Amino acid sequence: MNKLQIAWLARSNHPLFQRLWRSRVVWVVVPLVTGWVYGLRTAGLLQSMELATYDAQVRLRPSQGKDNRILIVAIDEQDLQAIEQWPLPDCVLAKALNTLKKHRPVTIGLDLYRDLPIASQNRFCKAEGQGTAQLYQVFRSTPTLVGIERRSANPATLIPVKPPPILDPSTQIGVNNFVPDLDNRIRRGLLYFDDGKDAESDRRPSFALNLALNYLETQNIVPEVRSEFLRLKGHSFMPFEPQDGGYNRADADGYQILINYRNLEGSFDRVSLRDVLANQVPDSKIRDRVVLIGSAATSLNDLFLVPQSQDFSGGPRLVPGVEIHAHVVSQILSTVLDRRPGVQVLSDSLEMLWVLGWTIFAALLYGQPRQVLPFKAWLRGGMRGREGGLMLGLLGFGGVVQGAIALGWWLPVVPPMLGMTGVVLGITAYQAWSAAELRKTFGRYLTNEVVYQLLDTPQGLQMGGDRRTVTMLMSDLRGFSSASERQPPEQVLMFLNQYLEMMTDVINRYQGTIDEFMGDGILVLFGAPTKRDDDPDRAVACAIAMQQAMDEVNQYAPLLGLTHIEMGVGIHTGEVVVGNIGSLKRAKYGIVGSHMNLTSRIESYTVGGQVLISEATHQAVRSLVRTHGLMQIETKGFRQAVKLYDVQGIEVNGPKSRVYLALPEKVAIVKAARSSIPVQFAIIEGKQIQTMRTSGLLCQVSSEGALLQSPVAIALFSNLKLNLNSSDRAADFYAKVIASEQADSFTYQIRFTFIPPDVLNELGMKV
Repeated sequence: MNKLQIAWLARSNHPLFQRLWRSRVVWVVVPLVTGWVYGLRTAGLLQSMELATYDAQVRLRPSQGKDNRILIVAIDEQDLQAIEQWPLPDCVLAKALNTLKKHRPVTIGLDLYRDLPIASQNRFCKAEGQGTAQLYQVFRSTPTLVGIERRSANPATLIPVKPPPILDPSTQIGVNNFVPDLDNRIRRGLLYFDDGKDAESDRRPSFALNLALNYLETQNIVPEVRSEFLRLKGHSFMPFEPQDGGYNRADADGYQILINYRNLEGSFDRVSLRDVLANQVPDSKIRDRVVLIGSAATSLNDLFLVPQSQDFSGGPRLVPGVEIHAHVVSQILSTVLDRRPGVQVLSDSLEMLWVLGWTIFAALLYGQPRQVLPFKAWLRGGMRGREGGLMLGLLGFGGVVQGAIALGWWLPVVPPMLGMTGVVLGITAYQAWSAAELRKTFGRYLTNEVVYQLLDTPQGLQMGGDRRTVTMLMSDLRGFSSASERQPPEQVLMFLNQYLEMMTDVINRYQGTIDEFMGDGILVLFGAPTKRDDDPDRAVACAIAMQQAMDEVNQYAPLLGLTHIEMGVGIHTGEVVVGNIGSLKRAKYGIVGSHMNLTSRIESYTVGGQVLISEATHQAVRSLVRTHGLMQIETKGFRQAVKLYDVQGIEVNGPKSRVYLALPEKVAIVKAARSSIPVQFAIIEGKQIQTMRTSGLLCQVSSEGALLQSPVAIALFSNLKLNLNSSDRAADFYAKVIASEQADSFTYQIRFTFIPPDVLNELGMKV
């Protein structure tokens, strides 16, 4: 794919690009997490955890069965008490070997150091030195007898022990060294020892290997001489490498294999040395078997830790060294004769794919569950599909690795688990960041409380709502529509954004919920979605603070071609339905009810700089609020007249004590130079303006308002469009009838709601 095609994909709505874009978090997080996991793996920081996990898997796997080809003669504490000497006298050892030979075992392994004769005169030895001669005779007459030696590449750290002097070094001596891990557990066994000096001449077979080869020779199975590795009957024993399994830079000197242990209980027949000396072992337990003789007494300290040593319910169990050799012999025989595999591991490349595959799988399950799972929810209690899918994925992972260990495959557990955990944390962090950004973005349209209601509650996105008492605040700029018609849209939008930003800061300060911006109008809720006891108090205080903020807003009034602009605010408290309104495709959080309509009408009766509250709101705040006027209005939808109170100020809680919050003082009123001015006016009803104009006369004109002498009656609180007898629409200005000056004439007090600077100049008032 060339650059042009990629660019086309990026600019288009191509399904491939859309899918890749939706999954971008997966393709970003997965490589980062995989690299992090492999960094830990390469540094060796995961080895101890991986080995501990492997041990637990071995303990949990099914029973491996019993190997009837092996018998262990364990020298226990009671044997030592009966013989009364350690090391065993030559005569005792000779008698035990002769007794075993009579039952024709295939091979006998003597896991006892015997580099020097050990003579003694006791009840087993009739004369001094007799036992040594007998023992040497047994050694000479038993070609399938295998003794041990201990070799060391560094004698300063491990003292070597020579083998018995009579046995043939080429076939009857085996190295019994163990390779303990850092936690002193024996997980690896030797097939050949190599001190690293001269591999060809100093490569010695292990004790267990010699015993196994003796047994296999009776089955006409011998090592293939041309094979690079030990190969028996078509099966190659692959040598342990430093990075195999969960290891990292492990000691892989010599020819090692991972030991595939059987169970610690019941894997081999076991008898005591006393029973052998007394000839009380049945022939069936010895004939045609591999017999190993070694110490099992605690006092002899030939005990080791193995993967199964740490039981889930108790302390560690130590295993005699002779039993570990028996497990290695059994593994070799079982691999060749029974096709029971040893412990197999993945190559480096496959291990990387294994970790990467599970990491991607977890990322898809958690990050893109709808593309992987056919369901959106799983289990009860609100668990979402991705958590349920991830749990199923983890159970599947556990089943795979545990099933693999039962089949002899050691699959890495800790790196994939870290990979899966890492991508979940990474995706969660990304989604948390995205949610924060989403909240920030939503916060430009909705308040934080509404965003929380929508995103973080189970019912947040459900359609419908509930009834509750809410205090509603509605504000509107006076003359904004007329002023905006005279200015470029860019300047109008700049002013509007500044105005709304300042008002939003004030509303948030008083914990109001902005339900909607309606051009220059704002609808604010107090009591939804969160209800508080002081909702009406905060609503009135917020309205006064908004009026106070108009001084700062008027710094931008020149954008509208004005010196200043004013705002009216109406407040009402009533019961409405609050919730998600709309359809499943498009909805908004808002309110419905006649009381919201009443709030709008209350706001329409206000003049610039005024805050009017309803009787219901006044009842809730009457002990705190101060008013300087009462008016009654007749409005559609309400049978009785509605009382409105003109707010002057309110007491609120300050940082340290209660403070009085008051409306701004009125600016000095400028009087017109002319005493009377002829005008034409039309009454505005709703959004409609009467086409027929009426002539009138303005008297006592000021920058705030005037008296209008009209030949016809005008209803109180009517909105008027006026003109100084000009056909130019730019000379239009607007006012509201706020009072009737005389009862017996049509003279009304009007308040200007919008008056252009040019008109002010014509009226004789300098701007």
